[in-house]
Amino acid sequence: MPSMLETKPQKKSAPKPGEKVKLNKSTVDLISEPGIYHDSELTGFRLRVGSSGVKSYLMVGKAKGAAKPVYVTIGRHGDPWTADTARAKAVEHRLTLRQGNNPNALLEEKHAADAEKTKAERAQKEVRQITLGAAFAKHIQGGQKDSTIRGYQKVINAHLKSWMDKSLIDINQSDVGKLFDLIEDKSPSSAAHAMRLLKAVFKTAQVEYGEEFPELASHNPTLILSRKKGWNAIEPRQDYICDEDLPAFYNAVMKLESQTAKDYLMVCILTGLRLGEACSLTWVESDNANYVDLNKRVITICSEGAKNRQRHMLAMSDYLYALFLRRWQTRENNFVFPGKSAEGHFSNPKASILNVVTEARIPHFKSHSLRRTFATAADAVGYDLRSIQRLLNHKPGSVADRHYIQRHAEKTKEPMQRINDHLLKLMTAEVGAEENVSNVVPLTIKTVTG
Repeated sequence: MPSMLETKPQKKSAPKPGEKVKLNKSTVDLISEPGIYHDSELTGFRLRVGSSGVKSYLMVGKAKGAAKPVYVTIGRHGDPWTADTARAKAVEHRLTLRQGNNPNALLEEKHAADAEKTKAERAQKEVRQITLGAAFAKHIQGGQKDSTIRGYQKVINAHLKSWMDKSLIDINQSDVGKLFDLIEDKSPSSAAHAMRLLKAVFKTAQVEYGEEFPELASHNPTLILSRKKGWNAIEPRQDYICDEDLPAFYNAVMKLESQTAKDYLMVCILTGLRLGEACSLTWVESDNANYVDLNKRVITICSEGAKNRQRHMLAMSDYLYALFLRRWQTRENNFVFPGKSAEGHFSNPKASILNVVTEARIPHFKSHSLRRTFATAADAVGYDLRSIQRLLNHKPGSVADRHYIQRHAEKTKEPMQRINDHLLKLMTAEVGAEENVSNVVPLTIKTVTG
């Protein structure tokens, strides 16, 4: 039986704010009143209880040589900060202060470094999402013509298709060198075309992405080819219809079943127009269409339709006027050369050209060969290079040519007549043999405007 003098152990009372106590698990669990509690063993180690009951550990001390104390928050009570782990961290902070450093400043530096590292990792992830395909999509937003883009696509399908999902930043000089060598073994000119396109896409990427991703601003692995002198010079095509083959060409053209194909080929050889320019000629006068004006006897290629984005005007020779007049009188729609393309105009002369080549037994040619034939004829009748360039609407080389000298159709009237007479004489031995110009009755054509 217990002695009457024995007493029950008294329950430990909770410390009061400002009181020095050893901050351990049992003590911290007892504390609930808001305020600051000082550890009795480690100077500067404290527990702060907020008005909401949240408990936080901190360390207070002066850095060596500093006048004011530094308050360093360790963290909230709980996982991972218990009284023991917080005490250990407080000891670290105390040592840092004795060394003359501010733990808060060091912590800020660490946070800044961590943030920079995270940002760099995120940027690295984002930059790897920029593929060759994405950069190419940016590249063709630069206003290139549809035909130019189709040419790019052919190069990609033939040589770069497997690279389109590759990150730009992962394509290195070694990759480019190996691909170039692989293509060059089969076709040096194809290798040059592929590398020039690749170089242009990387240049676009430098402009489009370089500011946000500095590593792309200077990344163009195709430069290795310049250092290795690996670029292949692409020999300009020289195919044209020589004078001796012109009669056979003309006779074969006249035997074509399609009047549209006949007239198209004759217009090409007598104007030097490009395939797309001639095919899309319309009777509708518009700022954004290639059109024929019979009243003014002028062919106009709009800036959007021209390869160099410069409006081009050519006067019609007598032969061309008669040809266009006949087509106007028998027109099917608003296009000079109607066809089955999605746009409604003639678009593919390959079959007709093949028939002409077979019938005439002359070397194979393309629509662009007729443009070279026109230029050759212009040279033959005595026009200088600058005049021929203007007739072909080649991009002017000088500032004066580009910005000051205005081009008028009237200036092309005499050259066009002389060049056409020369070609027709070679083809038929009689100027205007196909179109009897003298029998054309002049009339006013009501020009359609759009």
